[in-house]
Amino acid sequence: MKDGPSFFFAQTINSEQPLDTTTVPVLTLCVFAEREHAVAKLDASTQVVCDAASAPHNLNIELYRNGTFVTSHLVQLDESAAHVENGFLVATDNLTWADTPDAGINLYQMLITVLDDTDEGEVQGSVFAGTRSLNATVFP
Repeated sequence: MKDGPSFFFAQTINSEQPLDTTTVPVLTLCVFAEREHAVAKLDASTQVVCDAASAPHNLNIELYRNGTFVTSHLVQLDESAAHVENGFLVATDNLTWADTPDAGINLYQMLITVLDDTDEGEVQGSVFAGTRSLNATVFP
């Protein structure tokens, strides 16, 4: 049995995941907790990109463990929260959270939903998740 912390990570680099008004899983991470009552410090980061002409967009970034909601974070993607690069708005959002996973293997998922209120239920323009990462440090 290990006495110190364990580190787990998942990341994508330059991989575009299209987003829309449905909840889209953008990253998963398997985390092993040796004991009950372990604490997992989660650090999530995602780059969200949209074409500047279609902004603003409101997004909900959620974390789930084994299908159970852990936390969420609302993000507004507009010119005040992002920088413009080649006609695209680029924003990076970070989320840190402490969780108490079950003993054994736990599956964490980061999901993103575009919350834009449109008559058609479709996102106007192109919105996608770019580089993203999910790290967990588990303390016994």
